[in-house]
Amino acid sequence: MKRRIAPASTGKSYIITRNMEDFGVIPLTGDNSIQALKIPAPLACYWLGESETTSAGGS
Repeated sequence: MKRRIAPASTGKSYIITRNMEDFGVIPLTGDNSIQALKIPAPLACYWLGESETTSAGGS
């Protein structure tokens, strides 16, 4: 399974997965100081589209 992680400099990391049951926070380091949010791909696509339509309507 391929996973992409956002750069740590953004302050937020997401792992987009194929499995609809993959949703939650997972540690990326042994001490849990860096974590990422696992999001199913369909949900990530919905949220991205929703944010684009919401921001376009507010301009």
